[in-house]
Amino acid sequence: MGRDFKGMFIPKQLYLDTTITWTQKIILLEVDSFSRNNLPCFVSNSHLAKLLGISESGIEKAIKGLVERDLLKRKLEKKAGGSHRTLKLTHNLVRVTPTVECGSHPHSGESDTHTQVRHTINKVTTNKVTVKKGEPSSLKECIEYFKKIESTTEEAEKFVDWYDSVGWRVKGGNKIKDWRACARQWKRRKFKTDGRKGFNSDNFSPEGIDDFVNNG
Repeated sequence: MGRDFKGMFIPKQLYLDTTITWTQKIILLEVDSFSRNNLPCFVSNSHLAKLLGISESGIEKAIKGLVERDLLKRKLEKKAGGSHRTLKLTHNLVRVTPTVECGSHPHSGESDTHTQVRHTINKVTTNKVTVKKGEPSSLKECIEYFKKIESTTEEAEKFVDWYDSVGWRVKGGNKIKDWRACARQWKRRKFKTDGRKGFNSDNFSPEGIDDFVNNG
């Protein structure tokens, strides 16, 4: 019984994975297409080699790498007249359509009705960039924001140095939720400090001293 092959969907997590080769990705997808309810199947190295246009030894090497990464399970099962190697995905691939029936029969007589599976491969890494919400992405971003609130580059650098040293946490130890709000508070504290009474060389000039001596 031949496979009624209608195409192949590549899950995002698998497509973006840079830790395995495209040969290994196609092997995982092909095993998935030959499986029923994610049960083991009998897809052979010769079939995979013909499909991918590489040697059977190359296929074996690729399968070994997938087994070592715990993305694929390989088992040798004894049958009447010999042994058969089965392959099984460790994790279900994301499917948008039911699994297509195939010529290599699985070991179960379960119903041919397939439930759509929406699990992802847990151990596959992606190229997503993690954004830290509680801190600026760079010193440049912080400097630009300080200029926006009419502060200085020097204050932005002091701000980043201070919060880097405390792990971007507030006094109670909680993680900062909005670094921009902290920047505005930083500016207000700086303004209050500069405005306190006391000696500040910026507040004095020869003209001011002369006026104070003569006029009180």
